[in-house]
Amino acid sequence: GEAALDQARAAQAQRSAAALAIQYAVADTYFGWQADQARLQLADHLLATQQQFAHIADLRVKQGVDLPDEAQKARAQLAAVREMRVALDGSAKIRRAALASLLGVAPAELPELHASPLPVISGGVPADASLDLLARRPDIAASRWQVEAALKQTDAARAQFFPDFSIKALAG
Repeated sequence: GEAALDQARAAQAQRSAAALAIQYAVADTYFGWQADQARLQLADHLLATQQQFAHIADLRVKQGVDLPDEAQKARAQLAAVREMRVALDGSAKIRRAALASLLGVAPAELPELHASPLPVISGGVPADASLDLLARRPDIAASRWQVEAALKQTDAARAQFFPDFSIKALAG
């Protein structure tokens, strides 16, 4: 009866918790992709700066101002920046494929994503945060319904094992 109803509520809450977990994974993957895009922009600026630095180092060596080692260092730094940019691009592609997988579509079917500025997040706990708000989380609600179902099953089993006798009937 009531225990079965509580178990059904617990199952529904578990389905809601699973949906919430997928929503979290989608959001986390998307914002990770967004962060990769921001890092790629920074890497492009660094790459342009490092290319200029390598060119200047080559000119300084030609003019005899610096030793050839300086130009080699500049080219090594340029290669490191290029390698970092390739790694960031790979990370963005992996996140895009993961996002498509979470949404249940092929990566080619995923609409074109456009980078936008990340939201500004204010720190601290919201003013309206309370235990009631926490209790609405599907995973916590599922646990609560499971406990209530188990308690009702325990009460029913106890009632069957220990019949309730009236004291007046025993005295008579």
